[in-house]
Amino acid sequence: MKSVKWRVCPICGNAYTTYPAISRKDNKTEICPKCGQQEALDAFLVSKMENSDWISVKDKLPPPNQEVLIWHKGIGRYRVDVARYREEHKNWQLPHWVSESVTHWMPLPEPPKGE
Repeated sequence: MKSVKWRVCPICGNAYTTYPAISRKDNKTEICPKCGQQEALDAFLVSKMENSDWISVKDKLPPPNQEVLIWHKGIGRYRVDVARYREEHKNWQLPHWVSESVTHWMPLPEPPKGE
């Protein structure tokens, strides 16, 4: 009978018995498949962000207190929200919380033309 090899993922700390993924960060660390999928998704999304109208917060910030679309890491995944940059606090105010994980922003699009 074949014994099961338990491994612990160095990223999430969860135990797993399936084949490991290799981390994209150093191309050698074995991680759990779930974290491997998340790293692949993050890399894909970052590549798409670099070729779009999104503005990196490293390059420029929006005018203070103006509503803009933001791209940030939410609970376990990236997401788009509407927020205002609060210069006095150096963070982003969303309707129900504050985010400090914003990577990109863009002006809100023009509203649809009504009838």
